[in-house]
Amino acid sequence: MTDPNPPNREQDRAWDRTVDLLIIGSGAGAMTAGIVGSDRGAQVLLIEKGTRFGGSSAMSAGGLWVPCNPIARDEGIADDPESAWKYLKGCVREGASDERLRAYLENAPKLVATLRDRTHVDFVPLKDYPDYYPRVEGSMPGGRSLDCTASVMGRSYPGPGATLGPATTFGMVAAEHAIQLPTEASLTRS
Repeated sequence: MTDPNPPNREQDRAWDRTVDLLIIGSGAGAMTAGIVGSDRGAQVLLIEKGTRFGGSSAMSAGGLWVPCNPIARDEGIADDPESAWKYLKGCVREGASDERLRAYLENAPKLVATLRDRTHVDFVPLKDYPDYYPRVEGSMPGGRSLDCTASVMGRSYPGPGATLGPATTFGMVAAEHAIQLPTEASLTRS
């Protein structure tokens, strides 16, 4: 027979910390979630099982591929959504829904703008780094890939070409933002 009043295991457990948003891992997506959560007022805790921040984003060199991004546009690199669509669709084919691809093309440039405006991460357009498949319609000779650098509280983080990789740069800065910094530190722009 089952106990009609089983013990409430959650109430019996003593937690040493409670947060609004728990992020497991420290890749670029996790770091971005931490920044957005913190900016929206959530108490954020980011945990990483590895000995370094950055996750698989750092291991893969972590560059961002964002067509029609505001950083390249500000540098005078012309791109257009239709070419980006043709290229992305030509590369992915049926590997993802058109809805998902369109959502990426619409929102990735907004993400870059938000990170540029709200953090100390400075993106650099790789003007001479072509799209991976130059023979696919809509490809560009450069500007869609971004690298990043940062300087926070007098500490410089690696930039383009550093051995840690750009996502590690982004990861270190974002991690400091996401885990509660001392009050004198600010990783978001005011």
